[in-house]
Amino acid sequence: MTIPKSVLAELVQEIPQLRPQIYFKSSLTALSHAMEDQVLASSEQALVIATFQQERFYRQEAHRYRRIASLTSQVYVLAAPETAFKDSSEYYETIAFNTKEILSKEWNLLVLGQQYSSCLICNERFNLIKAIKHLS
Repeated sequence: MTIPKSVLAELVQEIPQLRPQIYFKSSLTALSHAMEDQVLASSEQALVIATFQQERFYRQEAHRYRRIASLTSQVYVLAAPETAFKDSSEYYETIAFNTKEILSKEWNLLVLGQQYSSCLICNERFNLIKAIKHLS
């Protein structure tokens, strides 16, 4: 799998009124958990797509994604492998990407339901500036 461009950089290019902001990791974690909790609290069959910069970050949240997958059949988790992470369909779809891919610098969570949707697209600050300049 190859994704040549930053998801955030492409969004900023396509929707110029978007204004990226800087947040601490703890704030982004809390926001991600709130989005995941919405799925866990809902009876909807939401589509959930999550990208993790590294496998170890995914491993810290794997139990949450198993719970989410018990409620909805459309769960896709992408991460840069470090040890055992690989393409699989055991509990939900897991998709490994190369550590050199731009996704290894991003943290994304997309939730699409019938009644609600939410999207968190993050990129390390230095890499976002580089990616936006590359698109220009």
